[in-house]
Amino acid sequence: MKNKDRLMLLFSVLFLVFVVLIFINGVKIETPTVEQETTVESRIDNRQSITFILGEDHGNENNFYQNAEAYFKYNPNERSDEIITDARSLNEMIALLNENFLKSATPYNDIHVVVHSNPWAGISLPLNEGEERLNADRLNDAIANLQVTDLNPQLADENTQVHIHACGLGQNRALLDALRRSMNGLNIVASDGYVNFKAENERYIKSEMEVYYAFFPTAYKPADLHLARQLAKRYPNTDKDWMKAMEHYSYQYNIPVEWEIQYPEYDVPELADDVDKMEWLMNQDELMNIVEKTEIPFDNFRWIVKKTRDSVKVYGKVTVLCVLEEMKV
Repeated sequence: MKNKDRLMLLFSVLFLVFVVLIFINGVKIETPTVEQETTVESRIDNRQSITFILGEDHGNENNFYQNAEAYFKYNPNERSDEIITDARSLNEMIALLNENFLKSATPYNDIHVVVHSNPWAGISLPLNEGEERLNADRLNDAIANLQVTDLNPQLADENTQVHIHACGLGQNRALLDALRRSMNGLNIVASDGYVNFKAENERYIKSEMEVYYAFFPTAYKPADLHLARQLAKRYPNTDKDWMKAMEHYSYQYNIPVEWEIQYPEYDVPELADDVDKMEWLMNQDELMNIVEKTEIPFDNFRWIVKKTRDSVKVYGKVTVLCVLEEMKV
């Protein structure tokens, strides 16, 4: 190779090295600084939270709603920026979420919803005020028929979480899924157990309890020994003195079932005695399917069957005994 060619080759190599060095020097690998990370976290932390108290206390109740309002007003860890106490339906709650979002135009961090519930009867909240309380079937029908108010998609993002404080709602997977669908698939969390708010040592706290259930026909309570045996059979892996637990850590409520079938006036069944009524009742497949979905035995309901001129009405009621135990964290 001639000297001239060698010089040209050397020059080319040096030029390439020079270009590469310039390129490397110009490239900056940017990693988030502490200040940048803090800014991002602060932006999320500074986003607002909102709480809906969707009911009011009556009679001898345990001030569930009143204590919940105080909890979200004063608790330093879960204090809400805004508390709304006058919404009484799902559509009204969604409309108020949309309305309040327009004030800040920033997605919410936390949306808290306080409402009564049980695993069988759904949540104590109608689609529209004055209507029946929502269960999975009613809410899914409302969604299919476009009856649910549209939630503004900008008011929530991947950091938004909806906390529904309602007893046993976490066990009602079908209703939880329907609620998620009604709210654009937002991340919704709910407790499987009993939820309560109470005043303790001059502050308000939230507690969650594991719940064990026994059932009996309303107004026909069996002896405690029989209920203890029912609990032991339902929860064979739980080592507990059920008699003592029922005495000190329990409460109860009723679940009603109403059913009516219309007949042509000339075709109403005779139903002469209780045997006829029970036989007719157990042949009502749709009603039996509803009872079966509750997973409460048919015999644990008190059934009343009444015949009218052109229909047969059925009234069922079961009492649910709840035995509580503090949740193990």
